Amino acid sequence: MRDRLELKKYIRNVDDFPTPGIKFRDITSLIETPEPFRKTCAELLTENFGFEKSDILISWIIDLPELGGSKLKKDQGYNIETLVAY
Repeated sequence: MRDRLELKKYIRNVDDFPTPGIKFRDITSLIETPEPFRKTCAELLTENFGFEKSDILISWIIDLPELGGSKLKKDQGYNIETLVAY
């Protein structure tokens, strides 16, 4: 299988997990490494959901109102969608 995005090195194979005969693919390293994670997200959005690359901004925003947070990005014209809120 081709590794067009060169991401295989960030995915660890764990044999026989959680049961014998299963090969688990651990993507923790992929998620923890910014550039490969960005490539993965962009590819998923463009190839599977029809987004244009120019429409994608992948960013982490800690919403601290005194520093601008998501309001600052919204004011700059970005459509911000909250994926996780605590």
